Amino acid sequence: MPLATPTYHNSLSNFCIVGINYRKSDTSIRGRFSLSAERSAILLRQAVSKQILGCLVLSTCNRTEIYGLCRDPEELVEMLCDNTHCQVDEFMAHGYIYQSNKAIEHLFKVASGLDSQIIGDFEILSQLKQSAKTAKQNGSLNSVMERVINYALQTSKDIKTKTKLSSGTVSVSYAAIEIIKEKIKNTTGKKILLSGIGKFGNHIAKNLKEYLGDTTISFTNRTDEKALDLALKYEANFIPYKSLSSASNEADVIIVNSSAEFYTILPSFFTTNKPRLLLDLSVPQNVHPDVKNIEGITL
Repeated sequence: MPLATPTYHNSLSNFCIVGINYRKSDTSIRGRFSLSAERSAILLRQAVSKQILGCLVLSTCNRTEIYGLCRDPEELVEMLCDNTHCQVDEFMAHGYIYQSNKAIEHLFKVASGLDSQIIGDFEILSQLKQSAKTAKQNGSLNSVMERVINYALQTSKDIKTKTKLSSGTVSVSYAAIEIIKEKIKNTTGKKILLSGIGKFGNHIAKNLKEYLGDTTISFTNRTDEKALDLALKYEANFIPYKSLSSASNEADVIIVNSSAEFYTILPSFFTTNKPRLLLDLSVPQNVHPDVKNIEGITL
């Protein structure tokens, strides 16, 4: 006889969010609590085994959050810490817990870009959609949680349609373009390397092509096929990942958007001194800290 579905799976009073974001922690701390796609899938399957059937993971450059319908949010905290090899007391020092109506309010703020580091950030919508899709694929998104997420997404669309919240700089990927324009007055002919497709590589590629079309743009990624597909889509150069070192040495601007859990841009890559701008959009950080000490490099 099949087990009955626990009643708390159908009650929004049991809706919980545990997370850590840019408001209380710097990049190094957020990096320690970041969840890769593989680790997120493992966590979701763990949630199912614990009968937490309304569960999803949202891990971006600004936040890592677990949403779940459960009896006690400490269950979510423990899963987060287990999968990031962090301590619960460290989470309690830097993280937050929301329950019931406060959790729903927080979700709606996140979906609408009101809780983003760049207010009105529209990239969070696609990230939240992907999180829900991943949860559904892993059997951890029940009908109640799915309806809550859909309401949040619809509200976000209404806000962006009816208000001017998302005018101006409204994404990390476009903020990167503005930094390049600010730091490099004449971009004509400059070599720009995007290393890592990451969580919003397509947005970065599109903005590079649209706003910095006078530059030479190249893409590389740990999975060559992904970089090649993006290069073909935006008529850019494809760099095999095995050539990352030499491509980095030749570049004037390097945008790092990798999901790797280790440093991918190393000091040894740079054998010639010239002005270079490096933007590390990765969480955890992917540019080795010693790179900033190399003459001519702005990190």
